[in-house]
Amino acid sequence: MGILAAAVSSSGCVVWRGSIQGQIGVIGLIEYKLDGCVSERNNPLCDGGDSDTFPVPSPGIAGQLMMGFEVDAAAQMADTWPIGTFQVWETTLRRNASYEVELNRLNPPAAGRKWVGYVSDVVTNWQPGVLGSAKFPIDQIALADGSPNNRPLLESVVFGGRLVTVEALADRPVSCDVLAGTVCIDDRYVIGTRGFQGRDLRLLTPAPVTTPPGQTAVIPVVAKFRGTAIPEAIFSLRARTTLPGATATVNVPTLAPPTDSTSEVSVSVPVPANAAPGAYTVTITAEIGATGETRTATGVLNVPGPNGVVPVGGPSDPPASTPLTLRVSAKRGLPAWRVPTKGLPVTVTTSRSTTAIITLQQARRVRAGGRFVSRLVVIARRRAVINAPSGRVVFRSRKLRPGAVRVTVSAEGVQARGRTVLR
Repeated sequence: MGILAAAVSSSGCVVWRGSIQGQIGVIGLIEYKLDGCVSERNNPLCDGGDSDTFPVPSPGIAGQLMMGFEVDAAAQMADTWPIGTFQVWETTLRRNASYEVELNRLNPPAAGRKWVGYVSDVVTNWQPGVLGSAKFPIDQIALADGSPNNRPLLESVVFGGRLVTVEALADRPVSCDVLAGTVCIDDRYVIGTRGFQGRDLRLLTPAPVTTPPGQTAVIPVVAKFRGTAIPEAIFSLRARTTLPGATATVNVPTLAPPTDSTSEVSVSVPVPANAAPGAYTVTITAEIGATGETRTATGVLNVPGPNGVVPVGGPSDPPASTPLTLRVSAKRGLPAWRVPTKGLPVTVTTSRSTTAIITLQQARRVRAGGRFVSRLVVIARRRAVINAPSGRVVFRSRKLRPGAVRVTVSAEGVQARGRTVLR
């Protein structure tokens, strides 16, 4: 069958069914659970969307899912997302630059927004009426001044699909033409101001402070909290400095920010009498112990010489060129039934501070190609700031079962894996 004939008879489309919005942890990623279906004629729960086209009800049809996210221009999304809960197949969505170009052409995003487009791996059993569900976390990005972002992260989601044949290969650039077997926007779900904002805490970068040897530096730090105050949103505070022989102390041990508030804390650093002139860093960290979520801010402490001059040069932090090394481990032997409440602690060791993505996977039996096979599926994923030398992230999930768990941490192109076992 030629591509034109295939397109006329079966332009496969995907239709939105519903969504749930929530937040991972207390101040973590905003997560959108989206439900969809392959459009089916005369199915009131899964119609033909805007294009009113349907796949031919045949197990031989091959196709690809397409999803586009209109998000805040500063928002970050992963390059791939697994979809493993469809009734008869599973697939992986992969970011696709050519789809983003077409979305920008067809539906230019509003000012301050961008399209993030995904095209799936080939689905060899493109059956109408099939239901599916997937979760898409979006990272909260601070504003230019470091404050929490009050703009909705996700404006809208579009759904589409395209055929795959011997004439129209799966790796071809996206061209939004139904006659070429592609429906780029078959359905659109607008979220806009109804989007879930969630909670966020940001520590603003403090202004540089200059303090001579023998005196105590006091660095004020502004903390901005967005969202509703809850008992879980209590942060322990700690600080460190690169000034040799000095310790950094926060004036209060904890911070419990009120709803939509601005607070101020301070970090004290007694400068040793024999301190060498130079610029040093002072870093403050706010952490929720139960979840391992952190926020940090780093300021500069200038120590002048006897002539009152601070030597030229940047802060004496480890250089960014220091090779990044990662190790990951998780507590072994925990009962799986305790993980939803007590959590599974994961420890990441790093040669320097970085933002990492930690993923938990377990084997599940899934149906693929008409039979059940065992495959590793993503159970949970978190993005976290890991401060050197190590940081802890606590996962709470009802999806973890007794058995082996693969733990993967990745940052800046570096990846490390570990393994634990739940009983």
